Amino acid sequence: MSVERDQLSTSHTTSERNYDYIQRKINKFKDGVADGLLHGERDEKKSDHYYNQGYDYGCVMFDMLGTNICRTKIKDGTEND
Repeated sequence: MSVERDQLSTSHTTSERNYDYIQRKINKFKDGVADGLLHGERDEKKSDHYYNQGYDYGCVMFDMLGTNICRTKIKDGTEND
């Protein structure tokens, strides 16, 4: 098994690759939660499974709050009267 010199200098360990992979998935989930909880609009450009799960979770969290806050007022920064 031969390894090129460039492969050695740019290769990551398995744990580093796993960590990067997990961080990307977590960030997609967090983006979905933020969109569902704060914006109430799904980003059509993001169709990843983890983003969709996060979006659904964010919407459920918003519904569980039981408040009469409108998401547009949250977006605009205006207070709820």
